Amino acid sequence: MPRRAGTTTASRRGALQTVDTNELPPVDEAFKAKKTTVSGSKAKELLCSIEEKEQENQALKSKTLELEDQVAALTEQLNSVQINANKQTGGPNSQKAVAAVPELLTAPQAPAIQAPRRYTTSYMHYCSANREKVKSENPEVSHMEVTKILGLRWKALPAFSEEIEHFNKLAEQDKARYDEEMRVYKTKTAAYEEERKALEYYNQQLKTQAALELYEQAISGTSAVAPSTASNKTSKAVIQPPKKPMSAFVCYSADKRSDIKAKNPGMEFAEVSKIVSEEWAKVQKRKNGAKKWNTLAAKDKERYEKELADYATKVAEQKRIEEERTRQEYELMREKALSAYRQKVESEVAVSQFKKNRAAELSKEKEERAKAREEKQKKKAEKALMPKRNMTAFFFFSNDAREHTKFELMSTHGSATVTEVSIELGRRWANLEQNKKDYYIELAAEDKLRYDAEMEEFNTFAK
Repeated sequence: MPRRAGTTTASRRGALQTVDTNELPPVDEAFKAKKTTVSGSKAKELLCSIEEKEQENQALKSKTLELEDQVAALTEQLNSVQINANKQTGGPNSQKAVAAVPELLTAPQAPAIQAPRRYTTSYMHYCSANREKVKSENPEVSHMEVTKILGLRWKALPAFSEEIEHFNKLAEQDKARYDEEMRVYKTKTAAYEEERKALEYYNQQLKTQAALELYEQAISGTSAVAPSTASNKTSKAVIQPPKKPMSAFVCYSADKRSDIKAKNPGMEFAEVSKIVSEEWAKVQKRKNGAKKWNTLAAKDKERYEKELADYATKVAEQKRIEEERTRQEYELMREKALSAYRQKVESEVAVSQFKKNRAAELSKEKEERAKAREEKQKKKAEKALMPKRNMTAFFFFSNDAREHTKFELMSTHGSATVTEVSIELGRRWANLEQNKKDYYIELAAEDKLRYDAEMEEFNTFAK
């Protein structure tokens, strides 16, 4: 294992003896301290900024959660708002109602869709075709025994016989039928499920909007007037049913009552009715006495039946128009609900995809940073194992004379920066006597031999 090489103690001691130096002051650490102070202050500023941002984010999250809780509570209370308003103000049409409850959209009942019948396998087709034959051949065996016999006979059939191919073809046809019916079934159920979710989302939006309006009213101290339910719907003409047909007695009474009352102006209604009844009884006893009134009653009955038929036609037409209007209104609101729901789904999908992409990017960045960190650590470890580079003659001289030179510069000029010390060392090296230079040159040559030997050992070990 190669070691980190350096200048030996003996050689270093000899180098110091060749230079006329006095007692040197301690090494100045001002540059390191200054660098450390600057980086530490920047780090503190960054930490303070991050803490402030985190506090602002926490405050915003707390405010958002508080508002969401308030909206949720108001939404839950929304269904009972109209009931409380009726109790306090005396009715749903009162002008002191607290808030208007939105008219929610109700979906028509979806038809019951039966799932398609499961497809039949080749073996089941074979059993259906041969079960009666096996039962007739073995009348004394049970149903389970018949099934066992069918299974044994099915296994005994040749693999590519015409009989097996026939039942395989039947199974393929039934499988194709099942796949098509299942596709239609899934399409219909998916459409109904999408419509159901869309209406739920639409109604929830209506409730949330009403809850927000209620919240704003609660803050401002005002109250909204709940509109009348009847005013929200289109008024329709009321079709009156036809007048009931009059009987023969009613026709007679209508004709005679005025005469009897004219002759007896002070007579009560009940007494007039009694006289009319008595005279009507006499009329009925005479031959063809009630013919006139029976004819009038028959004509009025014809009139009633005709008007009743017209009434039924008008009611049916009005019902059809009302159903068509309701259907058109529902279709319009349904399209709005589906559009809003699909936009919500698309938004959620986009957000989900963005989160997935962002997570993938962060994961990739993390892997790249880990890989770069690993490469850096690997290079650092390799560098730590490599032998120390050899020093030049000037470096040996600089190491010996640096502190003394620095002390002299401080004494004479009052400052000794790195640049000033380096310039002075260069000047002294250029003016150094050759015999003293040769000493440092020999040290550099020895260190070069040391480096070459240790590098050869390192390369051998690395291989």
